[in-house]
Amino acid sequence: MKKLIISLLIIYQSVFAFSIQYYKRQLIHTNQEQREVARFISHNASKYNLKYTFLAIAFKESQWGRFKLNLADPSAGLFHKLLSYYAIELGLKPNQWNMSRVAERLINNNAESFMAALNDFQKAYNYFRIRGYNKRLAWRYAIQAYNAGVSNYRAGKKYYREIVKIIKALKQLGY
Repeated sequence: MKKLIISLLIIYQSVFAFSIQYYKRQLIHTNQEQREVARFISHNASKYNLKYTFLAIAFKESQWGRFKLNLADPSAGLFHKLLSYYAIELGLKPNQWNMSRVAERLINNNAESFMAALNDFQKAYNYFRIRGYNKRLAWRYAIQAYNAGVSNYRAGKKYYREIVKIIKALKQLGY
């Protein structure tokens, strides 16, 4: 039994390390434009002590600006902000016309995309801090909520694990 547990732990660690290697390969193969976007995110997120968090989220969502539009959600921008929610935040009715205008703003303006994502993240973080969670758990749950909302715990947990892997890859590469 002890050998089985040890072998399962080794397999789990190797799969986890492999996925970090996968992200490291992806990060190494970014183009100049993506690296400029990463510098922009790094500079702005450092002011809020969220450098690696936002670099990882932006890489997961848009590969640092390579894919700024997702019609399946629909979402847009570096951090893939949901268009209907952003339209409502801006005081617009979430119809097709307004969502197209909002998508254009998020795609063309990285600063607006960053501020929209920061606003969402800080709202979620503060929500969990008010409920008594420590900083580490509030950060974790804010990442989960960023992708899946507060109610879809299972999808958020998977997203959080991916973000942590990307953060580890970023740190190993010296970003």
